[in-house]
Amino acid sequence: RQTLWARPLVFAGKDERYLFLPALKSNSLRTVNSLIDQYAGDNGRKGHFFQEYSREEIARALNLGPLAGVSWLSEHAVQTAAGDIDICLILGNNVLIIEVKYMQAVVDAHECWRASQTLAEAVKQVENKIRFISAAKDSFYAMLHERYGAPIVSQGASVIPLILTSDSYHAGFPMNGTCVVDIPILAAYLENLYSNDEPVIRGISPVDAVKLYDDVPSGLRGIKAY
Repeated sequence: RQTLWARPLVFAGKDERYLFLPALKSNSLRTVNSLIDQYAGDNGRKGHFFQEYSREEIARALNLGPLAGVSWLSEHAVQTAAGDIDICLILGNNVLIIEVKYMQAVVDAHECWRASQTLAEAVKQVENKIRFISAAKDSFYAMLHERYGAPIVSQGASVIPLILTSDSYHAGFPMNGTCVVDIPILAAYLENLYSNDEPVIRGISPVDAVKLYDDVPSGLRGIKAY
């Protein structure tokens, strides 16, 4: 947690600061998580900071991608009787119920176990919210529209639970049937752009970028499978 890789600035004295170039080549999410961990204080503030950072990154990815015209993103948490929905994202006729979890970087087996327990609890929370929504879809969609300014959603919309975590180690592996992703995984789909930043190996250059779907309709159809 005290590595130079997570420090864009190195203090060399009382008034001297140096830009540490390796930090510029580090994964940006790792740097952000480390800064939150160091300066946010208690876990509640860390979670709030990461939630707002996630919302900003989702908005950025939407604006860069083809789904911007058929999307809506909650500006803050959506309050329900089953608990707050950290981020609600509507893509066409898909409603993503996103539970955001900030976790410190895993450095040993015990912390890996604790991270898994945290994600398991997050799955229970988002499942409770999905059950609540499923029992009264019309009233929930009406509340989203009237109170939060969401577009009108039909009762036949797909409601998709999602765990968004700061821990890339667990991202990409479903837990109890619920998908777990990090920001890069979700942003790649919203931007419709997967970039391969791997170096050239044995003279073979990797594919620079891959489109994940052909157009907006296929993007809306594929989000649940993704």
